[in-house]
Amino acid sequence: MLEPKDALNLCREWQEYWAAHNEEKLTRFAKSAGDEIERLRAALTEVSKGEGAFSRDPLTHASNTVDSMKQIALDALAK
Repeated sequence: MLEPKDALNLCREWQEYWAAHNEEKLTRFAKSAGDEIERLRAALTEVSKGEGAFSRDPLTHASNTVDSMKQIALDALAK
């Protein structure tokens, strides 16, 4: 059975090995996450303006909301 300090060292060695051999994957993931954050920020900014598709007119807003929800669902299913 491993001593706790030996188990901790083994975990650290494995973490270093994994990071060294997966650097490209980690870089792609970080870029992808950054891109997604920017898309979300842009979408929230557009919604917060209350214009266009996000008009405050009740009928326009309701119609546009349904259309947007349909498109979001289709985009999510396509991924």
